[in-house]
Parts: sequence; C-alpha cells; structure tokens
Amino acid sequence: MKIIWHQPDGEYFDIKSNVFRRFRKHFTLAKSFTEDDSNTFEINIACSGKYILYVNGNYVARGPVRYDRRWPQYDVLDISDELKTGGNVVAILCLYEGYGTGQSMISPPGLALELNARRDSAPHQLILCSDESWKSSEAEAFNCDAPRINGRQGSIEIFNAQLDEPDWTIPDFDDHHWPVVRVHKHALKVSHLWNLKPRDIPLLDETRQTANGIIATGEGNARLLAAEKATVRIWQNLQLFLDQTSLTLRNESPEAEAPSAETHKAILQLHAFAKLYAGYLQLHVSGTAGQIIDCIYLEALPPATNGKLNLKSLITPENRPMDRFILDEGENHLEVAFGWKAFRYVLLVIHPSRSFPAIKKVSIVSREYPFRRLNRFMSSDPELNSIFEICQHTARICAQDAFVDSPSREQQQWIGDGRWTALVYFHLTGDSQLYRRMLVQIGQSQDFSGMIKPRHPDDHNNIPPIPAFALSWISAFYEYFLHTGDLKLVREWWPNIEHLLAWFRRHQNDDGVLSNVPGWFFIDWGNPPQLMDVMRGGEVAALNLQYVEALLFSAEISEALGEKQTCKEIREQVFSLQAECRKLFWNQSLGAYIDCVTDGKQSTTISEQTNALALLFLHGTGPYPTINFPHHSKRHPERIDQILRNVFSHAWKPGDNLSNSSTPVPSSPFYMIRLLQALSLHDEHHLALDILKARYRIFLQADSTTTWEKWTLYRLDDEGNQHIDSASHGWGASPVLFFFNELLGISPLRPGYEDHSFNPHLAGLEYLSGNYRFPGKNASLAIEVSPGRVNLTQL
Repeated sequence: MKIIWHQPDGEYFDIKSNVFRRFRKHFTLAKSFTEDDSNTFEINIACSGKYILYVNGNYVARGPVRYDRRWPQYDVLDISDELKTGGNVVAILCLYEGYGTGQSMISPPGLALELNARRDSAPHQLILCSDESWKSSEAEAFNCDAPRINGRQGSIEIFNAQLDEPDWTIPDFDDHHWPVVRVHKHALKVSHLWNLKPRDIPLLDETRQTANGIIATGEGNARLLAAEKATVRIWQNLQLFLDQTSLTLRNESPEAEAPSAETHKAILQLHAFAKLYAGYLQLHVSGTAGQIIDCIYLEALPPATNGKLNLKSLITPENRPMDRFILDEGENHLEVAFGWKAFRYVLLVIHPSRSFPAIKKVSIVSREYPFRRLNRFMSSDPELNSIFEICQHTARICAQDAFVDSPSREQQQWIGDGRWTALVYFHLTGDSQLYRRMLVQIGQSQDFSGMIKPRHPDDHNNIPPIPAFALSWISAFYEYFLHTGDLKLVREWWPNIEHLLAWFRRHQNDDGVLSNVPGWFFIDWGNPPQLMDVMRGGEVAALNLQYVEALLFSAEISEALGEKQTCKEIREQVFSLQAECRKLFWNQSLGAYIDCVTDGKQSTTISEQTNALALLFLHGTGPYPTINFPHHSKRHPERIDQILRNVFSHAWKPGDNLSNSSTPVPSSPFYMIRLLQALSLHDEHHLALDILKARYRIFLQADSTTTWEKWTLYRLDDEGNQHIDSASHGWGASPVLFFFNELLGISPLRPGYEDHSFNPHLAGLEYLSGNYRFPGKNASLAIEVSPGRVNLTQL
C-alpha cells in the first residue's frame, strides 16, 4: 500500500489549500470470490484530508475521524454487498484543506487504501491497493477559492453542477484522459502515516430527514448580490444583502408559489425541520443552467417584528454559515459533500434567472455517533419531561466523532464542555468509547511543562491554556473510572495526570493557594451584564475549589492504583487548601464566598459558580458518595445556611433585573450542573428543581429542541450590533445527570457500579419513573416513585 495523490499537484509543499481531487481504480473480481458466501471484503482507507468512498457508483462512507496527526487512524469498511463478478471500481472524492481547523491538524496530503478478501480465520488475501496504477483528476465542480466559514471550520462549499460528471463513480465511466497518480511515499513506515492505527470508534450513523415546509418568504435587491463577482467576496455581498432584507412569516407552510422572475429581485425561502440536526444539506431542484442558490444555516429563528424576521448578522466577518449551489439545466440532486452543519432552518437565497427553479425537496443527511438509548426518565411534570428530551437530543447531536461543544459554530472537542456531555451520553446509553477517546485525545496535547490544551485535536491555536479546563481533565478521568471501572486506562495516564498536578503546584503561593496562574481565567460565562470577577487574576476562588476537586479525585485514583503514600500526601494537601480557602475567600458581611482576591483585597462579587463549588468541596462531601473526604467534621452549618439564603434562595430567574448588583452572578447553562449538584447535596432538591425549570423554560418557550450556550441567543451590544450565540451546546444537557443521580437517586458506590446507592427524591413531584441499566452488566432496574411508595423491578 503506497501513499498516492494527484500527479499535477506536484510535491506536497507546493499544493495549494482547499483542493478537491477524485481517484479511481478499476479491477476485476473472479467468480470464485463473489460466489463464496464465506468471503467478506474489507477496505482499509486512510486519508490526510477528508474523503467520500464509492464502490460501483454506490455511496459507502465518509471519513476519516478526527485524530492527532501523530496518531493517525484508518477506517475499516465492509463492502461485501457492493461488489460483483467481473468489473468493479473504487472511486474516492477527497478534500485536502491544507490548513488546520478546530477539528483537524495539517499534514501532507495523501491517500492510502487496500482491499482485502477475508474467509473465516484464514489469512486475508489482498485484492488491490493504492499504487501507481490508480488514476486521478481535479473535481472541477468544486470551487477551490471559496472563503473560510470561520477559524474553527473549513471553507464554504461552492458546487457548480454544470461542471460535474455524475457518472465518474461507476465502472463504465471512461477515465482514459485522467492522469495516473503520483506516489508520495512507497511505504507507510517512512511516511507521516507511520503510526497508523485502526479507527477506535464505530462509523457514524447517517439518516435522511426532510424539511417540514416553508415558514417564511421574502425578496431582495439582487444587485447587492452581484456587486462583486470575486469568490472571496461572496459572503460580504450576502451579508450586505441580508442586512437590508427581511422575511415575512407565513401562517401555514405550503409549498411556495413560483414568483415572477425579475432581474433585480432575489427570492428567499426559509425551510424548517422538526428538530435541529447535524449533517449535510440536500436539495432536489429543477432549474436553469447557471442559476445560483445560496444556502444559509440557522439554528433558531432570528428576532421578528410585526411578522417580519430580521436577517441582520446571520452572516458576519467572524462566521459565515453558508454554502452555494450553481444549477445545471433540468433536474439537480445536490448534496453538501464535506462541510457538515447543524441547523433547524435553512434560508435559500435564489438569485434571479430566466425562470424560477422548482424546489422539490429540502432535506438533511443527519450524522451522529450511534445512539442506543438504554436509560429513560419520566415524571408527573410534562415541562420537566420536555427539558429531559431537549437535553437528550442535544447530547445526541453533540456526539459526533468527538464530544463537540457545538455542532454548529465550532465543532471542537473542548474538555470543559466534553466532561459533562460525555457523562450525560454515558448515563443515557452506557457507551464509553467516545468518552475514553476524549480523555486520550485531550491528553495527547500535553506539552513538556505538563499543561494540556483546552481542546484537541485541532490546529486552531488562537487561545492560551484554560487552567480550569485542565483541572476538568483530571476530574473527568476519575469520573470515567468511577462509572466504567476501567482502571487500565487510568493507570496508563496516571503519569500524565501527575505531570499536570506538578504544573499547578508550581503556581501555589506559600499558603498552598493557586495564585496568579497564567492562562485564560475562564470559569463560566455568567449572564451578562452579571459576570464573575475572575479576569483580574490573583487568587481565584472557583479555580482553587476546582483544584480541591481535582486533588480529591486524584487521591482516589492513586489509592485505586495502590500508591498509598501519594494518596496520603494529596489528602493532606487537600485538607490544608480547604482551610486556606475558607479563610481567604469568605466574606462575613456578604454571607458568601467572593470570586477572587487581588493584591490582598477581596472582590465584592459573589456568584453561584463559586458558592456552588464551596457547598460541594468546602462544606460538603462532593457530588459522589465514593469520595473519602479528610474533613467530615467541619461542615460549618452556619455558612451553609448563609450561602443558601444569600446566593440561592433569590437566585436569578428570567425577567429579573440583572443590573442589580446585589443579585449573585447566575450560572450559565455550563455551570447549572454544579448548582444542581450542590443544592442536592444539601437536601435542597426542591429549590434546585425550581431554578432549573425557571431557566430551562426559556428554551421551551422558544420552541427550541436543543439547549443553548447561554440564556440568550440574539443580543445587541452597546453599539446596537446583533450577535448570535450557539443554540445547540452540549454543556447545557447536563441536567440529565440531575435527573438520574439526584431525582431517581442512582449513583455508583464502587467503580463500575459494582455497588450503587438508590436514594430518590420527588422534590414535590407526584411521581417519578425510569429505567437504568448498569453499564457492562445485565442488571437493569425499572423505577417507580410516588409519595410513600417506591417500586423497583429487576429487568
């Protein structure tokens, strides 16, 4: 198997970015192979960029998965059902971006493939592999000069159906005019793929979802779209066009009537789906050659005034969520090839032409990590059930080839976000493969100092380390071990965890408190204008309390690994740090813990985030009953009462005036799980449920099918500019943990659920029900709880 690429591209260092290349290999399969039912045929394929594989004209798969370039992975694909006796063809469309994104790391271009026949336990037989006999060509239908969507993603796809050759994937296609490929490397072991390993997660599921119909229409001045023909200005012209255009909402959603074509008018149609999905847009259109359709993706509806939707800021210099199709004459079956998006609405901007195209179908090929829900939750409160459903759906679409923060704007694997999304997904499905992969891939970013990147693998290097996220990686390792019982992985990575702990020790002051730690002091967004006071640095309370957590969890790991002296030393450090935090950050006049101490002076800001962590780790035993706390006798009940009264009893609810400085800084959806854990630990389940419902009701009232990054989507800055935040953010799904761990009351008491606790809380509800299958075991519980009655059934 050799590494090949398109011959005219030349050496790898001369290849320009964002190039689309096609590869073909025709081969003959003997009857003895195809008629033997014991034979299976597998393709192993590795690609430095992105690929789509076809066999005999049939789509097989997209790939590869994201990986650190030092540990590349190949896909194993069973194509037994696609082959036939006689002539066959393997055809591959590749995209080499040539730059790093938030999901990929740049490496030299290359394609490597082998097809093997397997028969039971017999050695496999090589049928074909990538070598000098393959042919390739440019995929001229794709515009290589298309601009980037944003810094985290690749380029807009501009596809010209007039230049496409739709039959290039079938055996009978004549490729005699295609040049033979160039061999970049004659062996993998001397290439950038020397460390190639098989893919460690299953293929993503792909299913087709069709739009419900058109919910808004409009028209605009097409001269704005045509003001500049240069490809790089496409998004700028579209931005100007949208800023001066609006949509009129329709009462119903019938198919749009074909308007009369006017040379200066562009037609807009807003198509809606039942839910927000992640995947590849498809259009079935009958139209005129050269007709242009721009596709703009929306997670949620923009603000409306008098039945008109404001399209301002859907396209900005920072984010251009769009693709463009240029039609061929007649029927066009179009699909975005590589640049998957997440959206619930797609706005079609149809440029004027001699006739209006017939939009026959709008759909999406959705993609997600295979979702097999095992565990369920239900209550007497329909609103609470709806919250569970949107949390579940959010976790589902944020599980791709990584736990992404957002499948729309970023598509990056952040450990701070992924820690909670991974736990949610595990509680829903019992699947830990993607969970394990996240921990390993984040760990692969560790540098010589011990610090890790907050997101990985990526080459979007625009931020410093986030110390709080580094601590989350340590804590996530313990949570993974606690829920799966997989000590082998923890043992393998324990030296790396110790290396990171050593990095933090270097930033402790004489009292053992983390002080003036470098990096980005991100703890939580809060809810503007109420923000945590952490950016001034100094001694940050929430960071130190997360350090307490990471140390506690590290002590549990070291004890499981048999390192008793290390465990003892870490617990002594925890005891000392807890005592210092209680002295340094407590403000008696405010009756709460403040956010930071800078130059020896206490902040006057109190936040839910800091005080939730204090309830968990200074005045509680943490979120898990397994933790061996060194200070059981020092609960400080008077401080607990003050925190509950001064911070949480009048916590922010939608509609409150946030300009009132006496209101504690509210948790964003990111930190809601901390609030829920802290209140539950102190038997305030009813209060936790009230706050949860009051805030998550925002999503339900907006008819959202997902949880948001913040409590708002569309907001205006001081200069009146509109900004859009993510409407599908994995960290907002964390209440699923509250439903299972606190309301249904199921928690592991020993790693891998060798023992578990069951302590349900109705919190004022009439009944709770659900089922929970313990990971890796046949045991499953059906649970029904109502006042004075608990019914458990072994399934």
